[in-house]
Amino acid sequence: MILSQWQMLQAALYAVLVGAFLGAVYDLFRISHLAMEHEHGGSAIGEGLRSAVIFVGDLLYAVFSALVICILLYHTNYGRVRYFMLLGALAGFLLWRFTAGRLIMLAAGGIIALIRALFSFVFRRLLLPLLRLLLVIIKFTKFTLAYIPKRLYNIYYKKRKRRFTQRITAKMIEEAGSGFLL
Repeated sequence: MILSQWQMLQAALYAVLVGAFLGAVYDLFRISHLAMEHEHGGSAIGEGLRSAVIFVGDLLYAVFSALVICILLYHTNYGRVRYFMLLGALAGFLLWRFTAGRLIMLAAGGIIALIRALFSFVFRRLLLPLLRLLLVIIKFTKFTLAYIPKRLYNIYYKKRKRRFTQRITAKMIEEAGSGFLL
């Protein structure tokens, strides 16, 4: 399908916006990389885990970016690849990366600290009391499940012992009824 000049300009502007969006998403991945760097302070296992997580994250980002670009091309050009669209997306990505991306990465330490403080607050104020309550419930249930069968066994055993003692006593009284003659 033939696009007019106006439609091509709109498609190119959409591509720039999509590129900027993909740059913002990539900054989220970069911030998560920084957060992992602070968390795993240089141990061999931590470094290997960090590298694997970064690899998987980059792979997911590449797949996500390809899908977004394909959707953009499908909706603006009926699925036809036009190089100005790809260049527009690249320009939007680079524009984001070297303007807002730099500002965000400068503030990334503060963002990470803010997110950690938020999670810490939620954990201390909401989750920790719930976990403590759950622990009390588990201890009570464990005590109850351990105590009740033991108590029931003791009651049964004492009753059985009492019946046995009564039976033996009755038998001895019956045998001793005429005295202890041999």
